[in-house]
Amino acid sequence: MIGTYLLKKSDLPKFIDALLPEYEVVGPKLIEGEPIFDYLKSGSDFVDSYTLLSPKEFLYPQTEEMLSYKKNNGEFIFSYSLDEKKRIIMGVKPCDVRGFQRIDPVLKEDPYYMSRRNNTLIFAFTCVTPCENGFCRNLGGPTLDKGFDLQFTDLGEEYLIEVGSERGKEIVEKTKDYLSPASDAHLKQKSSIVSDVISKLPDIKVNGVHELISWDDPIFKELGEKCISCGACNFACPSCFCYNVADYTLPVGGYRERTWDSCLLAGFARMAADNPRESEESRMRQRISHKFKYYYEVYNAQLCTGCGRCYAVCPVKIDLRDVLKHFWEVKK
Repeated sequence: MIGTYLLKKSDLPKFIDALLPEYEVVGPKLIEGEPIFDYLKSGSDFVDSYTLLSPKEFLYPQTEEMLSYKKNNGEFIFSYSLDEKKRIIMGVKPCDVRGFQRIDPVLKEDPYYMSRRNNTLIFAFTCVTPCENGFCRNLGGPTLDKGFDLQFTDLGEEYLIEVGSERGKEIVEKTKDYLSPASDAHLKQKSSIVSDVISKLPDIKVNGVHELISWDDPIFKELGEKCISCGACNFACPSCFCYNVADYTLPVGGYRERTWDSCLLAGFARMAADNPRESEESRMRQRISHKFKYYYEVYNAQLCTGCGRCYAVCPVKIDLRDVLKHFWEVKK
C-alpha cells in the first residue's frame, strides 16, 4: 500500500467535485429510487450502496460501434475511434473489481476494452455489511489487496482511504485539502469490520471444485429443465464477457457493432450447419463449466466472483450456491 488517509464522510461530495473538471466520474446514484451506476454531475449525486447491476458497461459497453465506413467516388473509407476519456469509476465493490480482473486476460488484445481500461481509475469500496445474496467469502472476500487506485472503507464518520497505485497517489495530491493521515488504529478498525463481514458470509467451498465437475453430471439436466434461457444472469454478471458482432449496411456505407451475448440464449452457439448447444441442458453445462472449470484451467482463477447477482435477477431462482454445494455432495 502506498499510503493511507482519512476523509470525513461529509466531505465526500467536495472530494468528488474536485475531480469532475478533469475526469468523467461514474458512481452509484439514485435513479427513480434505485441505486444505479451512472455519470455523476456533482458529488452530491453519489450514494454508497450495493447496486443490482455492476459498472462493467463503463469499461465494456453493452453495445459499441467498432468501425464504420462510407463509399466515396467508388472507394471505401473506413474509420474507427477508441474511447480515451479520463474516467473514474467509484463505489465499485470488490466483486466487481475482480470481475474486471477476470475480463482483463481475455480482452488484453482488444483495443476498445483496453483503451477504456487504461484510462479509467478504480475507486473500490469495501463491503462493510454482507450483501443478501453474496458468497464471496472464498472468492476474495469483502475487500481488496490489489486492483484499485483508491480503496474506501466506511469507518462510521470517516472513510479510510488506501492508495493502491501511483495514479491513486496523484488523486490524493489533488484532493489533499480534504484528507488527513490515517493511523494503524484505523487499519485495525478496518480489519475488524472485514472480519465481521466474513463471519456472516456463507462458507461455500470453491477451491478445487473444477476437479469435481463432470460432463454427464445430472445437475445440468435439472437446471436446464428449470432455465427459461432469458440470459439475465449473464447480463448481470460482472465477469461475463461473451459478445456478438454484426455488420449493418446503409445506403452510403455501414458499420460494425458489438453487443453483449449470453451462452444461455438458444442461438448463442448456432453455426451455418448446426447448433451444438441446442438444448437448455447443454447450454447450462457450458455456463457452469465455464465459470468453475474451463476458465480456471486456463487462468488459474474462478470466473465467478461470488456477487450473487445471477440469483437476484433469475426469474426461476437458480442459485449457484446450491450448484456448488451439489458438486461437493457428489464427491462424498
